[in-house]
Amino acid sequence: PRPRPRPRPRPRPRPLEAMGEDSSRSAPSPFRQFKNTFNNTRRRLAERALQAAGIHGTKDDAEFEEAVRRFDELCEQLRAVELTMQEYLASLGTLIEVQHRLASTIDTTFIGQPFASVSNKYAQVNRSQLSDFVLLKQVYLSHVLHPTNELLQCVPEINDLLEQRGSIKLDYDSYDRRLNAERAKDPYSAATQKLATKKQNAETKLTEITLKIRDQFDALEQQRKSMLVSELSALVGIQQAFTTHHGALLSRLLPSVPHAAVPMCALAHARDEHS
Repeated sequence: PRPRPRPRPRPRPRPLEAMGEDSSRSAPSPFRQFKNTFNNTRRRLAERALQAAGIHGTKDDAEFEEAVRRFDELCEQLRAVELTMQEYLASLGTLIEVQHRLASTIDTTFIGQPFASVSNKYAQVNRSQLSDFVLLKQVYLSHVLHPTNELLQCVPEINDLLEQRGSIKLDYDSYDRRLNAERAKDPYSAATQKLATKKQNAETKLTEITLKIRDQFDALEQQRKSMLVSELSALVGIQQAFTTHHGALLSRLLPSVPHAAVPMCALAHARDEHS
């Protein structure tokens, strides 16, 4: 008879302690995460307080600071443009609505009067203008306001990066200050070496995030040359089309209102005097 093969030994189960150690290495415990966050916040607050009090100075890249200033200035300008565009649309809607109510009110007073046909045509022109404003609003939103809003979509991301960079810069300044103090005591101590490593890591992170922000700034500078060109072109086209169409409708009423020539001439004369 053939000899039976010897059974292979089963792997022994790992102790729970060992499994706990591996899991703690792969993912920090909630307590450790809280501790790290607390230490980072405390260190940055302390460094910020020292810098605010003038006890510890800080220096930054002047070229980078100028790029940040230009970015803030551009954001402020775009927000002002977007806000004014919203106000323009709201004000235009209010004006057209009031014109419509005025024309309707005047038309009511002429019921049964010889001039009723003219007032009715004038009311129809304003009703038409009110209806066309709905179309104008749709085109205005899609070609003017929404594209302007899209120009600001990158701002929150860049601001987040700037905030992260500010925290890393505080870390770097804190490690630099503490490293100088420790070197004065003992340049070869373990604490000195540890702080030197932390400073180097912070400097590496600072360089990386600064380059990332610079790339974003460079992309914005390239966009700046053609920024708002399409939006302004659309605004001119919308205004011209809207006013020309309803101006033509009003022009058809002029033969029925000969007295309109007097204020029209007065307005033209005043315009010539102020030009």
